[in-house]
Amino acid sequence: MNIKSMSIKKIISGTALALTLLAICGCASSPRVVNPDQDTGGTSGGLDSRDFQNAASVMLQDLFRSHRLENPNGGRYVMEIGKVKNDTSLRGVSSDQIIWTIKEELTNSGLVAITSAISSGSAGNVNAGVYGVRELRGDAEFNQASVQKAGTLIAADLSISGQILQRDNRLGSTLRTEYYFQLKITDLKTGLDFWQKQNVIVKEGNAREMRRR
Repeated sequence: MNIKSMSIKKIISGTALALTLLAICGCASSPRVVNPDQDTGGTSGGLDSRDFQNAASVMLQDLFRSHRLENPNGGRYVMEIGKVKNDTSLRGVSSDQIIWTIKEELTNSGLVAITSAISSGSAGNVNAGVYGVRELRGDAEFNQASVQKAGTLIAADLSISGQILQRDNRLGSTLRTEYYFQLKITDLKTGLDFWQKQNVIVKEGNAREMRRR
């Protein structure tokens, strides 16, 4: 075999190897759709959607079982969404993630009415349309019989708020992180605590990997 033939074979072999590696890398990096309700994959040292969903569900199911939302005066309590403070070192984690889950579960339970007219937390919890339609009063372009009248908004009886805390404990090369999800409901008439609950999620792993959360 001459040198020229050997060179051609090396080029072909090298090209085939490169294409194989490229195909493998391409397959490994291909994105896929993950259903959070069926996600059994690994977890991170931080917080993911499953953690928020689990924490909110555990605490609110305790609230529903307590029967505290049964209004002795009849009808449903009206609740406003207060602030859930993120007091962790996690970057990119928004308390809006757990707030949305809280609103969803409370609303869908049918046990309490959530107001979008006021919020002591994020302005995102207020629906601008509630006040937008009221700015149409006196506007000749609109049928005034269809415009919301003054005095129709309903104030809240209760306010739900909370915080997410973090505590780190190092055991040799292992880092153990505890995330405390805390919720409480306040009676707005009296200012007294109406209900409260805490749920703890613990993550543990190699300290170096855990710091990458």
